[in-house]
Amino acid sequence: MFSFHFFTVGILTALALLVAPASGAPDTSGRSGKKSGSDTSASTSTAVQPAVSGGDTGDDGIAIISDPWFAANAKLSKHFDDESKTTYYLTRINHRDTNGKLIKLHMEISYKAKGETVREFAVRKNTDIAINASMGLSKLPDGRRQPVGIQIIDGVIKQALSKKSYTLGIKEDNELVYYPPGSTASDILKGGSTTALTAFSPLIVDHEITSMELFKNNSTTKHPRQVVAQYDNKDILFFSCGGRGYDGEGMTVSELQRVLKALNVRFAFNLDGGGSVSTIIGDQNINKKIDGKGTLERLRPNFLYVTRN
Repeated sequence: MFSFHFFTVGILTALALLVAPASGAPDTSGRSGKKSGSDTSASTSTAVQPAVSGGDTGDDGIAIISDPWFAANAKLSKHFDDESKTTYYLTRINHRDTNGKLIKLHMEISYKAKGETVREFAVRKNTDIAINASMGLSKLPDGRRQPVGIQIIDGVIKQALSKKSYTLGIKEDNELVYYPPGSTASDILKGGSTTALTAFSPLIVDHEITSMELFKNNSTTKHPRQVVAQYDNKDILFFSCGGRGYDGEGMTVSELQRVLKALNVRFAFNLDGGGSVSTIIGDQNINKKIDGKGTLERLRPNFLYVTRN
């Protein structure tokens, strides 16, 4: 794992900040495998060039990452969506590293009865990038936290509770798929997924926006949102947006889908949001905290993560 280093303001002038395509700008890197259409959303964005030795927080407030592995295998950028009045962060992870090895997307359930913050989990597991994943069961005694629905890790069924929500499946080569409510853990394993977790619903499937009927009461209210998405070339994208006055107002489902559609992702799945949203790179949270008036990181029951090991 790597960490962030903070320099004096004078050193900021030596750090390179690159201007990236606008928030809704389609993927024009040539890596997505598809031509993209025009962008109709208005936004601004900044990509972060990882420093060779050390880093700081840039003028836009985003941390500059000092790690050769991250520079070679991932990209972090910060964006502002004018329509929703919300800041969001994109963490794109290559499908394979520079040696051709799969950068595997993992899931883990906290071993602590009360859960862990994503940062605590990331430090304990020495991860490179980690995010929150499932919602937690409600009304558990003594502050316990347990993820909802189905939980499968590396082909082993860890939990098989019924839940009227969709389940995210991760196949051996990192391909992301979804399973509708009513699917069993056995169905998911038979479908080729070796890891799975229940959360909310798919947002984008085969480049198309999914129906609002999938989202029930969670669609029209602005919230901080956490999403895991995937490009045609199987690069993974973590999308984390602010809300509730911290990094903006938040996004409705339709606003979220608009931005993701413009990014030309093949697939996107809505994870737990609100005060749970936390993206940790190294040991640092790159998005703003929501709970406790912006001071607290929420305890979570499970996590998605990548590590170079």
